[in-house]
Amino acid sequence: MVEDTVTHRVSVAMPVRNAGAFVAEALDSISKQTFQDVELVVVDDASEDDSRAVVDAWSKSAAAERFRDGRLFIVNLPRNVGYAGAYTMAMTLARAPFIALQEADDISHPSRIERQMAHLSARPGVAIVGTMVRTFQEDRPDVRDIMDHVEADSSSARAAYLRNYTYTATFGTLLFRREVFDEVGGLLSWLPPWPLFYRQTAIGQDAEWIRRALRAGFDLENIMSPLYSYRLHEGQLTKTARSGKCP
Repeated sequence: MVEDTVTHRVSVAMPVRNAGAFVAEALDSISKQTFQDVELVVVDDASEDDSRAVVDAWSKSAAAERFRDGRLFIVNLPRNVGYAGAYTMAMTLARAPFIALQEADDISHPSRIERQMAHLSARPGVAIVGTMVRTFQEDRPDVRDIMDHVEADSSSARAAYLRNYTYTATFGTLLFRREVFDEVGGLLSWLPPWPLFYRQTAIGQDAEWIRRALRAGFDLENIMSPLYSYRLHEGQLTKTARSGKCP
């Protein structure tokens, strides 16, 4: 059972599904954050590879030392509930007043959370903050392209989402005030019918959550520095979803 007493400022929510080859790097990137006041919630979505064993081994390693005071929660689901279900459970278990997201196959820059928390402190009217993203591939580690689709200010992000559902933030980079989750809830397992363009270009569950938060009146801004590394690989969720293979 998760205790009610909160002694930390940020909860990191990380769903895991068949990410055994990458999840230790993702966990390490959270362990190396310069912002110290963090708890970590990991939800394994009935992985069929060695993800659970990798997470368990990591939890006993030196890298997890900073979380051994009751700030590491690992939940192993008995059946696959999908990306939306696993992410929502991780957010639900989060106890801190701020929630940061982290994909199991990506890597956060050490200063990511510190800079996002500073941004929200300086901008009390902003509820959600993302960052720019640098992509990389395992077979081409020298190639790191910066994704330029994000919008810096909230008005531009809201206009883009409400106009044509364009991605103007990368979901895994987001850090937000807990009241956002309390107000709009988690990700949807199903999606309402979207315009043809949207269905063809995005998985939808993450973009729909952002759009719902914006429509609820929450402001979103992005730090225009690449503080998150987005891994490109054949098994990633976006690719399998676009090909109709997403569970």
